[in-house]
Amino acid sequence: MDKKISTFPQRRSAWSATLLASGALLVFVFLVIGIDQGFHPQLDGLGLVAAGSVMALVPALTWLAIFYWQDHLNPEPLVEVGRTFVIGLALAGALSLPLVEHLFGLRQWLYRDNLSLLAGAVCLLGGVQAFTIYAAVRYFIFYSPEFDERIDGVVYGAAAGLGMACAWNLDFILSSGEAALSSGIVYISEAALAQAAFGSLLGYFLGRAKMERDPVWWLPLGIALTALLEGAFFILSHQVVSGQASLGAGSNIPNVSRLLLAGALVLGITSLVFYLVRRDIQRTLAGNILLPDSNRQEGDRRANFWVIGVVAIMLLAAAAARSAALNRQLTYYSDGLRLSYPASFRQLPASGCILRLADPAHGTAEVSVCLKPRQGEETLEQAAARLEAASAADYELYSMLDQRQASLDSQPALRRSFAWVQASQPGQPPRLRLGEQALALYQGQVLSITLLASEADLPAARLEFEKLLIHITGLKP
Repeated sequence: MDKKISTFPQRRSAWSATLLASGALLVFVFLVIGIDQGFHPQLDGLGLVAAGSVMALVPALTWLAIFYWQDHLNPEPLVEVGRTFVIGLALAGALSLPLVEHLFGLRQWLYRDNLSLLAGAVCLLGGVQAFTIYAAVRYFIFYSPEFDERIDGVVYGAAAGLGMACAWNLDFILSSGEAALSSGIVYISEAALAQAAFGSLLGYFLGRAKMERDPVWWLPLGIALTALLEGAFFILSHQVVSGQASLGAGSNIPNVSRLLLAGALVLGITSLVFYLVRRDIQRTLAGNILLPDSNRQEGDRRANFWVIGVVAIMLLAAAAARSAALNRQLTYYSDGLRLSYPASFRQLPASGCILRLADPAHGTAEVSVCLKPRQGEETLEQAAARLEAASAADYELYSMLDQRQASLDSQPALRRSFAWVQASQPGQPPRLRLGEQALALYQGQVLSITLLASEADLPAARLEFEKLLIHITGLKP
């Protein structure tokens, strides 16, 4: 039974504390945005590391202080809370980030179709992040004498979640290659809010498991529910517009819709968690719970086994979705020409071409397959020069970067790379666009297969483009 059970009803309101933290976080967010808009700092090297560390730590420590404040009458030792935060950070760096980003390569297949989005967000991202929070609390603090009431699970769960969020945020800042302060601080604060909420929810399941004799499915249920909510929040937040909100020429601030969504999430979940803790304490006072028996560690081992089993099932589901997303192909067939492309590609209006496809995994990338009339007996090189002249007339600052001999379905072909500048929205700078193209003769015409993408998306999109070219068959001059 909770040693400090009588003190809980005197605790500060979860709503008031959460609103206070939200206000402090918004002040910090707009302070960073003001610095970015007023001074336009360009950071790299140690400056980037320092700015990234501050941006990642301040939101996390703000929320950690609020959860610690909720436990103010009989607070957990600050050293233990800080240790759980560091453990969550370390486990994220050693476990969740490498697993999600490198072993599963989530970014390569997450947006290929609805199934991959659902499996990637819930089973992989949600499952791994939920297990990271669970592992930090269950394996490092669960049996500590300091963990002696239900709300302790909430505090330690939030600490682990915020440590994990801090690691993911540092990776986001450092891997971006530049410090986009305005947009970066919104993303970072959103992640801190969300992981504070999810950590507190899973911490409730752990706190109750410590104080009561729950069925073996209780902790697996907590993992599954947390993973489901993590994935649902990820999907929902990415449906919210995340572009720029113009304040006039030369002045733009990030859209904060996703941050407000995360704020609503943390208000809802933390209020629910503290309500559930109060309800469980009342049940305890009324004698309506079963206390852990003398052989509780055997029950804990069984529950832990089932938690690992649930996470393993989620990872297997994610692996199956990844394989399907990366390998499933559709086929275009016309007059002997056969072209296979990833099923995740979305068909666009052809605009004078026989096929035009968008690659949703790489936002700006699209592929077009076109047939152009061949003039007389011109060679492939002559046709390519004529098409290049037409492109130079159609595109602003068009420039050929490279042209070389190649082979397409065992037929002579030309490969070339080019670039041009695309006009952007008023008040925004023009954007550099890059292209890759394969040209070959086909049934008295010139077949052109073209990839267009931004400079950032081109390297990854080029890999899919090369696979597409390999699968072309039926090409006859």
